[in-house]
Amino acid sequence: MRRQLLSVVVTLSVLLFAGLAYGQSYTITDIGLGSVSGINASGQVAGNYPIGGGVYDAYIYSYATGVRADIGNFGARSINDNGQVGGNNSSSHVIFYDGTIHDLGIPLSGTMCKAYGMNIHGMMTGQVTFSNGHTHGFLYDPANPNNGGYSDIGTLGGSPASAATDMSYGSSINNSGQILGDSINAFGLDHAFIWTNGVFVDLGTFGGPSSSGMAMNNLGHGTGTAQTADSGTTSATWISHVFWYNGTLHDCGTLGGDWANSGGVNDADVIVGRSTITPGTGANGAFHAFIYYQGGVMTDLNNLIPANSGFTLTGANGINMAGQICVNATDSLGQQHALLLNPTPEPATLTLALLGGLALLRRRRC
Repeated sequence: MRRQLLSVVVTLSVLLFAGLAYGQSYTITDIGLGSVSGINASGQVAGNYPIGGGVYDAYIYSYATGVRADIGNFGARSINDNGQVGGNNSSSHVIFYDGTIHDLGIPLSGTMCKAYGMNIHGMMTGQVTFSNGHTHGFLYDPANPNNGGYSDIGTLGGSPASAATDMSYGSSINNSGQILGDSINAFGLDHAFIWTNGVFVDLGTFGGPSSSGMAMNNLGHGTGTAQTADSGTTSATWISHVFWYNGTLHDCGTLGGDWANSGGVNDADVIVGRSTITPGTGANGAFHAFIYYQGGVMTDLNNLIPANSGFTLTGANGINMAGQICVNATDSLGQQHALLLNPTPEPATLTLALLGGLALLRRRRC
């Protein structure tokens, strides 16, 4: 009996921590026309949807209630585990939403800005453009009493002589305040970085000239895209693979095309994003959404949903620890939809089964 129970526990462990990489499938929740920007731990999705006349409003969709709520006329770019949303309005002001829209202005006397990432503390990062056209990454910290909470994070050492070389931006910020983004370095190359309390780490490339950071988790691990040594210089000839950085840059590949980039990574280091699927097209080919498990291979999410769904998944922008993924997709008419993918069997179900098996085994041993 003990061996049987132990076998069950081992089997459940494999399913939970490894088997999902190969046997996972998903059901689809159609949030409606529009796009997704991110997902939080409770399955809330933030994004933007058309309200007519080429105008888009921000929304929050709740997995728990099945309701999509309009939260105002601004562009949502991120959502944290408190259900707060960050983004920009049409005047390029930073917006923070917590049930009320807060206009945080443009950072550091800039002329325009983009806010990309936000953590659980309401800290945000993005890019501000100054009057001379130069662009720098910024940190917004509501606990900072100076400059409206804003600070300039600087660059990787690019020359301040021109806007082309004096550039950085932050794309993601974790709950420790680390920022992932990219910047021109002292050699004039655009490289991904991780910024920690004023210190930059240049993440490098796979032998090509450029890399770009997109998403980071609370372990301080970053992901994005990095060019290979045989990459061309135009979008039609770029060869750039998804990277995962944990102190070392790891090549996660593509879905068979030349170009791929991440859209999100959870604290189990599971990466989602988008990739071209046809070689020889650079970054100009058709895109499919992917999922990548550490130690596995990149998998096309279109192969893990019902065959008759009517959707083509074109890109994934976030994954939570429950394995839920927010994706952009097109329908048979070419319209863009915001979707939520829900794993089956749900990770929570497997976890409960595993804990139950452990409890039975412990009881039998006593």
